[in-house]
Amino acid sequence: MDKLRIVSIQTFVITFFMVFIIGIEGLIAYLTGEAFEFYWYMPLSVVIVAILTAIPSLLLIKDGEGYFSITRIVLHGICCYVMVMAAGYVFKWYTTLRYFIYTSVMFIIIYVLVWVVTKLLFRAEDKKINSVLEKIRDEE
Repeated sequence: MDKLRIVSIQTFVITFFMVFIIGIEGLIAYLTGEAFEFYWYMPLSVVIVAILTAIPSLLLIKDGEGYFSITRIVLHGICCYVMVMAAGYVFKWYTTLRYFIYTSVMFIIIYVLVWVVTKLLFRAEDKKINSVLEKIRDEE
């Protein structure tokens, strides 16, 4: 899988899960009678953060390797967490400790889901490549 494709897919997956969780947060606020504010810049902030947190994935990818070491993933996670929390401060995603914790938990959930989806995509691509190689071997 080429690097640009990985970043594009991760940007899409991050955006999807962020919007999904914001929607769930709005639904919970509605059902509990709490106030929920959705500012005009929220969709743009989600896309900006998705792009910014997908780009560091390029640092994890070595040419020709489809796996990532735990150390690199942890460093990547820390880098992305710092970016998300900085963006959260700028875009006012959290103004209290409660929302800081909520944003942190949301980050962890999305981070894990993005890597699960990425791993599944790598496996699917590996299967396709293996099946093509088997066909070529059978023809020889």
